[in-house]
Amino acid sequence: MTTTAPTLPVLHHARRAWALTASWARGLVVLAVLLTFADVCRHEFVPWDDDYTLEHNDRIQQPSVQNLLYYWRRPYMDLYVPVTYTAWMALACISRAIAGGRLDARVFHTASVLVHAANALLVFDLLQRLLKRPWPAAAGALLFALHPVQVESVAWTSGLKDLLCGTFSLLALGQYVRSVAPAGPEETAPSAGRRRLRYALGMAAMLAGMLCKPTAMVTPMLAAIVDLLVLRRSWRRVALSVAPWFALAIPCIVWTRLCQPPGYLRPTTLWTRPLIAADALAFYLFKLAVPIKLSFDYGRTPWTAIDSHWAYFSWQLPAVAAAVLFYYRRRVQPLIAAALLLVAGVAPVLGFSVFDFQMVSTVADHYLYLAMLGPALACAWGLTRFPAGLRWPAIAVAAALALLAIRTVDQARYWRDGRALFFHGLEVNAQSWCSYYGLAYICHVEGRALAAEATKKAALGPSPAASADRAAADELLRDALAFYRKTLALNPNNLLAYHGYGGVMLYFGMYPQAAKAFAEVVIRQRSVPPGARSRFAEDYDFLGQCLYLTGKPDAAIAAFRAALQLEAPPPKASQHLKVVEAALAAAKKPSAVGPAITDTSHETADNGK
Repeated sequence: MTTTAPTLPVLHHARRAWALTASWARGLVVLAVLLTFADVCRHEFVPWDDDYTLEHNDRIQQPSVQNLLYYWRRPYMDLYVPVTYTAWMALACISRAIAGGRLDARVFHTASVLVHAANALLVFDLLQRLLKRPWPAAAGALLFALHPVQVESVAWTSGLKDLLCGTFSLLALGQYVRSVAPAGPEETAPSAGRRRLRYALGMAAMLAGMLCKPTAMVTPMLAAIVDLLVLRRSWRRVALSVAPWFALAIPCIVWTRLCQPPGYLRPTTLWTRPLIAADALAFYLFKLAVPIKLSFDYGRTPWTAIDSHWAYFSWQLPAVAAAVLFYYRRRVQPLIAAALLLVAGVAPVLGFSVFDFQMVSTVADHYLYLAMLGPALACAWGLTRFPAGLRWPAIAVAAALALLAIRTVDQARYWRDGRALFFHGLEVNAQSWCSYYGLAYICHVEGRALAAEATKKAALGPSPAASADRAAADELLRDALAFYRKTLALNPNNLLAYHGYGGVMLYFGMYPQAAKAFAEVVIRQRSVPPGARSRFAEDYDFLGQCLYLTGKPDAAIAAFRAALQLEAPPPKASQHLKVVEAALAAAKKPSAVGPAITDTSHETADNGK
């Protein structure tokens, strides 16, 4: 008579060996991520959203329940991402405690690196569960974590929304797989109740992901692809499983569209949008294979892709790849799943619908963050096709991953500060108006700070230090003017550049030129989304000051009164209006101008994109 008792120690030993191997693989993944991105923890904030979302954001600088509720009640910068702002506010509390009441970029960068390492572990666990091989799963997770296209999401503090979206989307996908897949060799089969709990936890994680960034709405598509092509369950069972997840994604689609009204962007014709989407896919495939010349601004707008005729040819690359996969579809279903995961991960931002960042580019590295799950699956599955004892595939993959890690370290250094980022941006894309604007912004802010310091020193008496600071400030602000002019030459509709240009002109006492720049902002700000108009409120006040100082008090009064009609009037507009009205009342003629307004301070606007 046979019995199963003698096999139990063998099974127990196998499970312990499996767990030990998986632990070593996890340790390797975490160590590789931390070593590769270690230098990022010492980086600064960069004036590419970081200034507006974090560094100069009063609500983040002064964390409180009231300021936190602000982000739960309304969208900010055309996105409703309250969970991300909750995380940022928590990091702000830690930073203020460590850094003596100020925001320390190192706290935020360290958090990003740690979240990325956690995401790599989630990818490893998912691939291990799908393929039942820990070391191939580790290779896939390392590809996900170390590929240079991931640098933007990790090294950019504002990229935490992509990282957190990835965290909750991967958690959701992992829970979904656990709820529908058979148990692996390292665990006992879960009960039906536990499967239902995992399914519910997955939906909750998906909801949290959508509140980190709307991209998490693709999670049901990812789940359906994995379920159908890797787990190979029937269409009917897959449809029943993912239907509630798709229903949960609908509100996210609605609120995202409401937060980003497309009316202020020049739309492309419907027939060109599939070409634009295929061009974006071709671009991503090339960057995945040849990760060089990576930048935050590729300038690949829909109109550029069509007008330059790129889109009429680039579609052939994804089309050929799709044809090859279709031809071998019976033998490479997991590879087809990997390709579909890549496409699904970037589907919301391929260009089928209009979104804000298309003003700069349809494609961006951080859009690939979650989509990198596809290449990770392809890498891991490819390794499972070789016998476990064969060494050369493992050596080849290890060498490729090492080269990618080196390239990642090199790419990350461009994110160390704003100047490095924007000068590199111009090396990759010489027509990057964003880079020119960023450099103008840096020179403007630094020049104003030096000018203020020179004024303080001069108040104590004439000194060489004050003169040197003033000369350095003037040089920086002249550089800012040159960069603003470059920006406006490439993008004549950039209101932030007009705003900054007017501010520098105001500093140099060139009031007619400043008035012209501020007038452009006042006139054109009606074309931007309502939520973005408040950042240009002070331009009404600055316009009034310039008009008054050029001998046009009547026009100045009109500008000040218009400023006071705004929902959030500039704080000094009322005071300036009283000065001008008093001067007119004391004058015998309307053209007579009294004492000039001496408050010509200018606050530089953010570059929130």
